[in-house]
Amino acid sequence: MSSEQTAKRQPSLLDASCDNFVHDLAELSPTDATAWGIDGYEGELQDFSPEYFTAIADRTREMVADLDALDDTTDESDDEDDFDDVDYVTAAVLRDRLCLDLDLHHHSEDVRCLNNIASPVQTIRDTLLLMPQDTDEDRDAIRSRLSKVKTSLAGYRSSLEEAASHGMVAPHRQISEVIVQCERLADADSMLESLGLDADSAEVQQAKEAFGEFSDWLSNDLQPQAPTKDAVGRERYERFSKLFVGDSVDLDEAYEWGLDQVRYLRNRAFDLVRDLTLSDAANALPALKWLEQVIKTLDSVGSAPRVEHASAHFSPGESCRRKIRELCRQARSSVDICVYTISDDRLSEEIVACHRRGVTVRVISDNEKQHDEGSDIQHLIAQGVPLRIDDSPYHMHHKFALFDGRLLLNGSFNWTRSASTSNEENLLVIDHPQLVSSYAREFDELWARFAR
Repeated sequence: MSSEQTAKRQPSLLDASCDNFVHDLAELSPTDATAWGIDGYEGELQDFSPEYFTAIADRTREMVADLDALDDTTDESDDEDDFDDVDYVTAAVLRDRLCLDLDLHHHSEDVRCLNNIASPVQTIRDTLLLMPQDTDEDRDAIRSRLSKVKTSLAGYRSSLEEAASHGMVAPHRQISEVIVQCERLADADSMLESLGLDADSAEVQQAKEAFGEFSDWLSNDLQPQAPTKDAVGRERYERFSKLFVGDSVDLDEAYEWGLDQVRYLRNRAFDLVRDLTLSDAANALPALKWLEQVIKTLDSVGSAPRVEHASAHFSPGESCRRKIRELCRQARSSVDICVYTISDDRLSEEIVACHRRGVTVRVISDNEKQHDEGSDIQHLIAQGVPLRIDDSPYHMHHKFALFDGRLLLNGSFNWTRSASTSNEENLLVIDHPQLVSSYAREFDELWARFAR
């Protein structure tokens, strides 16, 4: 269809049906309405319950039925051509996307959805950030939407519980990331305090509490059911690859194509070095050095690259404590803690949680500090956490921890509440193998020395 014809085109029956569909979705899903710029739902928030996802699927099926009814190619009794060239393109795209959405719903991908990028927690957070704050009306809408966060998260919890009852739980790592995100929304200096309302307002505080409660539920109830493997399986990978790529992908063919490209690049590198060497012998040494680097790079394809990790955290504030809790929740095999004193209940409970889910936990602490008021050492012992106390007349003054034998946490930060709320402290987290190995040896030496 020419540009002139397109300009003169009158909206079709399919166009009208699509408009109705979009506005119905906006009513069912107010966060989408905000993202799409549709007015009238600024103060609303869907509940992300199983019933919500069912309602979205039901309306999607109706749209597919409308599409089939309007498309004369699917209805032999319809003698009139209801579609023009634009409609046929629209119909093809709609049928592909909507049927894929229904397939995802059929496999419960909506009710089980939990990740650190695009699941209901991020939807709620990001929608609030999209909202204007300039007028009283704008702020009233924010206040109204904040008041519905608790109900929304309760509905989301119901969906995740239903999925979990069928063995569908997000991997441990994803849940840990969402826990951290929820904690940040619940803590002091939460993003929720920057929405144009008084930080102490009832709506802001209630929303913060709701995220805190949801974080606790994820940690205490859902995460213990989570698999430790990140892989989703071939079937789910195929389903989501179609969602993101826009077409079905032959995974075996794609993998073989990738290997073919590696082989081509390897052969091409040798050809280039040969040509350079033959043209000028002086090129031989630099060309061979370049080839060595190319081959090393290509040989690394298919092997898991080492992910370098280094981060610094400071207090007062939540950064240090939050990082410790995050590392505890992400631990899969071992946690070795060697700290002068432990009196922060939130950190103690993370240690206990690691122990309960089967992570090998060892704790070393100072003999004198165990008797301080508020010390959690005896509580940890009572919970069965393996713990040893130094038996020297001097202090065991270390403040480090090792996670999965891969990450080192070290700094001035004692595991106390005052270290987070009042003191100037620091933590460094790093995965340098040599440093990790040195601290692991020190821990093992102390563990053996303080055996009773």
